[in-house]
Amino acid sequence: NSENYKGSQVSSGGGSSKSNVIDSCYIDYVIRTVIDDLQKKGYTQRKARALVYGGGLNIDTAVDLEVQAALEDVYENYRNIKDHKAQSAMVIMNYEGRVLGLVGGTGKKDSALGFNRAVDAKRQPGSTFKPLAVYAPAFEKSLNDSKFNYYWSTLIKDAPTETIKDDGKPWPTNEGKTYSGNMVTVQKGIARSLNTLSARTLLDIGLDYSYNFLTEKFHFTSLDPDYDCLPAPLATGGLTDGVSVLEMTAAYATFGNGGQYYYPYCYYKVTDSQGNTILDANPEVTKEQAMSESTAWLMNKLLQTVMSNGTGTTFRVSGVECIGKTGTTTGSVDRYFVGGTPEYISAVWFGYDVQKEIKQSPSPAGILWRTVMNDVYDTKGINQKAFPEYDGITRRAYDPSNGLLANFSSGNYGWYDKNNLPAYSKSTGTT
Repeated sequence: NSENYKGSQVSSGGGSSKSNVIDSCYIDYVIRTVIDDLQKKGYTQRKARALVYGGGLNIDTAVDLEVQAALEDVYENYRNIKDHKAQSAMVIMNYEGRVLGLVGGTGKKDSALGFNRAVDAKRQPGSTFKPLAVYAPAFEKSLNDSKFNYYWSTLIKDAPTETIKDDGKPWPTNEGKTYSGNMVTVQKGIARSLNTLSARTLLDIGLDYSYNFLTEKFHFTSLDPDYDCLPAPLATGGLTDGVSVLEMTAAYATFGNGGQYYYPYCYYKVTDSQGNTILDANPEVTKEQAMSESTAWLMNKLLQTVMSNGTGTTFRVSGVECIGKTGTTTGSVDRYFVGGTPEYISAVWFGYDVQKEIKQSPSPAGILWRTVMNDVYDTKGINQKAFPEYDGITRRAYDPSNGLLANFSSGNYGWYDKNNLPAYSKSTGTT
């Protein structure tokens, strides 16, 4: 599942003897990453480029050729992208940081080392940001702060906040500028992508707590420290510059591996002409526990409900469990979808380089994810149909009138940390 490229044979636009050769987006990404990593080791940029383009290096890449082929086939030939000015990017990883494939644009690639939207572009993620900025931090805080109780069945009012206004109007509202005023469970708020529940939860956990979680646990590098720590960017994903598809994919991987953050890698090692290893990507050395296992697996269960009975039902892949989250920005100028199966995690951005409204429905980002994933599974087959079960969480009935655990058969079930359970309802469930 890897390819070897000797530095003297890799195409580039920077003086290589093979500058007319156009490599895949993945190989472009490898070249740029190796040059950057060599500089981090102390090489000058000139020396690093000279080694890659003419130094006889052997780069053992982490690409999965079948995954990359599926991506390229869909993105070069996708018939549903009727507007040829529309663009998209997609990254597919496993849950240990390996970048299996990526594409940085639609249509046939026609340039070497050009703009790669999967890595270079920063666009607003919309509601796909909520699990990262709001819900995972809230579940984690509930484990560590006895004064803050937050569960699958916690009831929150589907209404704008009492303290924040937007040009004098209540903030926020949901899609269509609506809200019900009813009490809604956290699970339904996530599955239905309610801005109101996200904002109210954010204010409860604190802006600094959320922002620090994003930068310290998920390692987002493009957040504006002056603006992106405010309610609107954190609660609804309306960021100043946005985030990359690569960083979104790496962050969501924590919801499928027990909360471990792995830095993305696209090569295993780089050796020089004498066979000496000069770069070695060992994911086990750099991995971090971003959150508790129970928080990660609770988020996994919650994101499964997005795909089973929420905003992501259209994009399910048949035969496997799926997690996912949809995202649409103000004015519908960006569409995001992040989805995962037991084997793959992937983020997709869809939009225009010069922003304008996206009128396609259902979300073209979600359709692209489903199309590529179906192609991958058609080629490689299904090895895992379900996510692992974690014995630190438990399924319990809850009382829908108050969100507490039920001693009766309520017909409503949620998942909970075994060591952080709600109290039992005093209701008997009878009338």
